Amino acid sequence: MVFGSTPDDHGKAEFRDVPTRIELRHDLIGLISEWRRRTAHDTEVRRLREYDSEPQPEDAQRTQFIDVTEDSYLRNALQPLGEGADIPAWTRSDKAVGKPWSFGITVNLSGDGRARFLGRITKGQQLTGSGRVVAFLEGQRFQGLEESHAIILDPEFDCVLVDDYVLIFDSLKFESMFAYSATLATLATRTIDEVQDFIKPELLDTLKQRVGANRALLRRVAGRIRVDLRTADPVKIRRAIDTCHFNVSLDVENGRVKLGFANNDPGDLVKLLTDRAVDSMISGRSYIAGTLEPVGP
Repeated sequence: MVFGSTPDDHGKAEFRDVPTRIELRHDLIGLISEWRRRTAHDTEVRRLREYDSEPQPEDAQRTQFIDVTEDSYLRNALQPLGEGADIPAWTRSDKAVGKPWSFGITVNLSGDGRARFLGRITKGQQLTGSGRVVAFLEGQRFQGLEESHAIILDPEFDCVLVDDYVLIFDSLKFESMFAYSATLATLATRTIDEVQDFIKPELLDTLKQRVGANRALLRRVAGRIRVDLRTADPVKIRRAIDTCHFNVSLDVENGRVKLGFANNDPGDLVKLLTDRAVDSMISGRSYIAGTLEPVGP
């Protein structure tokens, strides 16, 4: 078992090996067994989805994955985990990891290989802290717990590293664990660059600045732009703008769509580009979709 520190701007955290008694090791394995039991049904029906930062439907959360061999940021962030023998022991006085930010449990897999079960340690998992008094019975007296001595670990893991893949069950905690949200700005910039020829040039800098300053817009754009402006029908784009009263302007110059927005507010443009304007198949009414779950395989 290891504890991890708060990650730096590059996602790299320091890790410390946690000395444990044999009884606790059995309990930790029990946590993983309980987690496997709880998720057994889900893994049978849940399809994998490549990580893309986009919000998921609350009633259809998918396990996301990242191929570490293709993600230099994550390779760098995971490098300090190394081999267990290479990690120094944890102590409360350690300035970096004395108050751990995350934890990891490493298990050997049957046959070959190993898996690391990783999770964020939130304030709710720490029994002691500001505004809390926790005591345990010792003999006939109650003895208070010292700060950071009690951490609750339950059978909930935010991600698992196995072979060359990270399987992600809680994307927000995963991002927090490795400061992975730092990559969203890079992804968003790359996505905007792909459509810059279809945006009014005088608005490009404003679009990038506003998206970078708004986490919700950043996640949308970093997820993906679904509308292919090279082939999209300007008539359909106009219909979406008019039907949903989007703050989006549309011009066609030499057969090419040029989109803009007013009042330095690109929010509706992001909704348009990420295909949030949809029609109900039954009622025919138009809506702004919160999440988009593809139909079919």
